[in-house]
Amino acid sequence: MSPSMMSASPALPGSQQSANDAQAADAGPDAGNNQRLRDLVDALGVSPAVALTLFNRGLGTSAHSDSEWKALMASPSTPRFRPLDSRLLAHAEQAFARAARPPRRGIQG
Repeated sequence: MSPSMMSASPALPGSQQSANDAQAADAGPDAGNNQRLRDLVDALGVSPAVALTLFNRGLGTSAHSDSEWKALMASPSTPRFRPLDSRLLAHAEQAFARAARPPRRGIQG
């Protein structure tokens, strides 16, 4: 192991977010949309499959495949990365907000 590698300090929890934001900014304006999508999925606390199902609701024939979803969730520095359109980010924000709401109670008699 080289001396420079030995002196490297571990990343702080907040620094990874900063690194992700910097990568997103370097990859172009749409990469920020992808980071926001990743943040929404993390905040929702569901599996990637459930997040994809929630995201696809209401998209009809424009629904995304598992492979497309992975490309949207990929790091901007990877070849798999695909930018997320702002309209789809707005759709995701609405879909995930609906999913995060507590269920409404029925009429009690």
